[in-house]
Amino acid sequence: MNKSKSGVREKVVPATVPSSAPVKEAVPGRLTENDWKDLVESDQDAEIVSDILDELIFSSWDSIYSREIERLVYPYTVEWAREIVEQIVEWQFLERDEGEIDPGSDTNWLEDD
Repeated sequence: MNKSKSGVREKVVPATVPSSAPVKEAVPGRLTENDWKDLVESDQDAEIVSDILDELIFSSWDSIYSREIERLVYPYTVEWAREIVEQIVEWQFLERDEGEIDPGSDTNWLEDD
């Protein structure tokens, strides 16, 4: 009971909630339709978060991979270029073959029996 401004107590009647249609059950005796909708919404939220995390992880792995390849490609390229330049210089300055000193006494030049 509440007092009004005039000081007379009024009787408070609790508000009654109009009864809605009977509750539908998604799983009879265990899960209502509203509970099922809440589960589906939370599952969808988890999927969204999972998709965002997957995208973040894959993009970071791509970035890490690209940086690692860049880090490794420079030493490889420098070594390859050094070897090519070295080969070109060696081709320009070929050593003269002096030949064999005495091929007659060398057993490699004798006929096989």
